[in-house]
Amino acid sequence: MHAENNFHDPRKSLVMVVDDDFSARLQVRAALEKYGFSVCEAANGEEALIHLREQTPKLILLDVGMPEMDGSELVSRIKKKWTNLPIILVSGWGLEECEEIAAEFQEVWVLEKPVQIPVLEKTLAEIARPATQS
Repeated sequence: MHAENNFHDPRKSLVMVVDDDFSARLQVRAALEKYGFSVCEAANGEEALIHLREQTPKLILLDVGMPEMDGSELVSRIKKKWTNLPIILVSGWGLEECEEIAAEFQEVWVLEKPVQIPVLEKTLAEIARPATQS
């Protein structure tokens, strides 16, 4: 089952980008804003959880390989409260760990890092598809 979201109207869609790599956050943010999404950023897992308490995004794009709280732990903590919140996991260290995490939870997609914008666009369309179908 897919989460209800507003990706068919990007002006209503806040996306959180969580990555300890500033340049990676900047690249993804620029691409998302080009398509009309609002973007908030977090440099680590704790920062992401603080943002989530303040405002829940329609999607999280999350780097798996972060110091302190890795992506696996963050996904687990997010999914305890926001079960149907879509998450795109990204990794530059191979996709096996991401795929294991994705298999464990609903509404999780996997992309290789660095994120290729056409692949991100395709993934966003896949996430949006169920919300636009009647």
